[in-house]
Amino acid sequence: MKEEISKGLKRADLNLLVTLHALLKFKSVKLAAEELYLSQSAVSRALGRLRETFNDELFERTHSGLVPTEKLRSLEAQLSNIVSEIDDLISEKQFNLEQCKESFVLSIPAIIGCHLAPELMVHLQKVAPLASLLEVQPSADPMPLLKSGELDFAVHNFPTFDKNYYCEHLGKIKVALYVRGEHPLCEREHVQLSDLSPYPLLGNMIDEAYLTGYESPVTQLCELVGEGKKPSFRSVQFHSLIATTERTNSVFLASQTLEKYLAMGRPLKKLELAEPLDMSMDIYLIALKSKSERESHKWFIELLNQKITEMLS
Repeated sequence: MKEEISKGLKRADLNLLVTLHALLKFKSVKLAAEELYLSQSAVSRALGRLRETFNDELFERTHSGLVPTEKLRSLEAQLSNIVSEIDDLISEKQFNLEQCKESFVLSIPAIIGCHLAPELMVHLQKVAPLASLLEVQPSADPMPLLKSGELDFAVHNFPTFDKNYYCEHLGKIKVALYVRGEHPLCEREHVQLSDLSPYPLLGNMIDEAYLTGYESPVTQLCELVGEGKKPSFRSVQFHSLIATTERTNSVFLASQTLEKYLAMGRPLKKLELAEPLDMSMDIYLIALKSKSERESHKWFIELLNQKITEMLS
């Protein structure tokens, strides 16, 4: 494998490798061109040269975008490390926020992403106006995406103990129950868990979470309510859950940070329980270790820590 990539390096210039890395990251000629400040035709020409260099098609075109070939998938981890090391080698020693043109790609559980992503964007526009943010749908296993370079950071429910990854515990998310303002339970001063039995229960889920052993908070809530209760609706789409709660007598299990969202005028109310829910979710920040040591990524990790700490306080 190392011999194969070294032969490719002898025949490829640095710009081609950077272009290939961007194509792997975005799976789109258009998005890669925007990231590199190039025309789409220039990126297409570079892809043609790369195909000659590696003697492989590298990507197959599908209706959902570019799909890496088997050969490219075998090289993508090495490519990500090479581009990262080259960038560190030629970048200025003093990291300049105002000149930072990084595109930070991260995944965040929807239960907190609706609050965290806007806070990050507000801060970026103030201090790093040339930088950009791409939020992608969270996965039950973000490691392959981090390894390939398609994802820079994952705010995740589970840690990793792989030494190739940076992993930090960010805290615990406390949960609460929310309903529409006219919900029958709003008339009660203190709600018992048994009172939830007649009503549909809604909650967030992680994409493909059913493939792990993970039991979502709304499933745990159903077990506490008893009588064979099952979640009526789980979704990775936060706004679908909000809209359903607003239009039905459903009970939405969400992060307590939702209260900040409700302050923006959404017509939902927090239910006051007779006994608080003894339920919370751990969250971790995970990144490829080689990337986490770059100055721009060190800064972004500090920013994520700051904003998540503020959000959970």
